[in-house]
Amino acid sequence: EVRRLFEVMARRFPGGIILFEALSRRFVGKDARHDTVSRCSAPFLWGVDRAKELCAWSTALRFESETPYFDCPPNRWGWVRWLRWLPPVKKAVKICAFSFQA
Repeated sequence: EVRRLFEVMARRFPGGIILFEALSRRFVGKDARHDTVSRCSAPFLWGVDRAKELCAWSTALRFESETPYFDCPPNRWGWVRWLRWLPPVKKAVKICAFSFQA
């Protein structure tokens, strides 16, 4: 479903840019472990380890950037910002940017 959504958006919005938050694959199906998500029926059904992998979906997708979530901006996280240096935390959630090629 995610792939199909990206394909449709690329056709409909050529030249556009999309920013989105993505989880690593290891979190798929583990929504019950998340305190807030477990209470609102928002299951983790999809994940990607490296955003650049999505370029294989369509020639219309151009990878722009991938930024660890806890780096955006780090000062807002208080003491938690120090966890961002741990590789499993750094790779867990990311902000991804892609552009849609005409």
